[in-house]
Amino acid sequence: MSTGPYNYSYIFKYIIIGDMGVGKSCLLHQFTEKKFMADCPHTIGVEFGTRIIEVAGQKIKLQIWDTAGQERFRAVTRSYYRGAAGALMVYDITRRSTYNHLSSWLTDTRNLTNPSTVIFLIGNKSDLEGQRDVTYEEAKQFADEHGLMFVEASAKTGHNVEEAFLETAKKIFQSIQDGRDKMMLFDFTDAQSVDDWREMSDTVRTVGKSKAVLTLQTSQLFQRAVLFTLLNPQPNGAGFAGVRKPTNLDLSIFRNIDISCRGQGQNSHYKISLRHRGENSNKDLSYEQFFTVPMSDDEFSTMTLPLKDFKPYYRGREVPDGEPLDTANITMFEFQIYGGVYQPIKQRGVSALEIETVAVSS
Repeated sequence: MSTGPYNYSYIFKYIIIGDMGVGKSCLLHQFTEKKFMADCPHTIGVEFGTRIIEVAGQKIKLQIWDTAGQERFRAVTRSYYRGAAGALMVYDITRRSTYNHLSSWLTDTRNLTNPSTVIFLIGNKSDLEGQRDVTYEEAKQFADEHGLMFVEASAKTGHNVEEAFLETAKKIFQSIQDGRDKMMLFDFTDAQSVDDWREMSDTVRTVGKSKAVLTLQTSQLFQRAVLFTLLNPQPNGAGFAGVRKPTNLDLSIFRNIDISCRGQGQNSHYKISLRHRGENSNKDLSYEQFFTVPMSDDEFSTMTLPLKDFKPYYRGREVPDGEPLDTANITMFEFQIYGGVYQPIKQRGVSALEIETVAVSS
């Protein structure tokens, strides 16, 4: 059980996809609220729900995005596929047309998500057996041919709704345990806010003059986080600006931190600073790794930082004999730009680091 500021260890993003009227929103409400909405309106754009579950003794927060089924919203909802660990693809067993469209939904899912995304096929409205238009056997054959998990369920009665959501999470979790997958840490492409990221800049000292702000940039087609920094170091290069977030992460089974990002402005040299075991004060060691972000106004790049290369630092100086990072108990994650007091590179001025996602991989 988590002892940090959050009561979960993992976050899995789900998307629910399928034609209009198949009951996607009703499945979401049945799973998150344990109730059936008889007059659930058609989704416009996307809806969002969460629930914390437990798998193998680990608390997992499910972030579930319910997408609109109308064709006119497809261009918008496609942007929500990115970063999905699980996709629930829904059809209505009483409407063959919704089953016939599954190939199109599956093509979008395979093209727009990670190859390891778990796809679960759900035949909804199993309580309407007398109106059945799609047999269980043909849907099961479709699922088997395409490597999908499958159940028939009823958002009205709750039959098999829990199973669909939980079995998807178990499959994702098992992939992580097997070391064949990556886990999303921070997905800024669908984050609700960044209010839990706090500034940590050199203004914590009387001579500090730097500033950092993390904000979400949202348009009709995309969303990302932008770390704006104003770096005003001392003459010797002492100065830093960044943001940090408390965490409770066990990354012991992973090898790398992968950051999808790009840089703009005057500076391109950043670092990630981690802390462990709740040792988050300025008197404690931090564990840091430096990287240079590509400068671009149209393409994002993935920066891969091996966890084994995070070294202990104290106030900007490496501590060669310092205790190694405890990757099983990461309690603080920080983005930072630095002046370069102990580095060959000196920086100052205004910069922007645009970040889509931060994940870990094995």
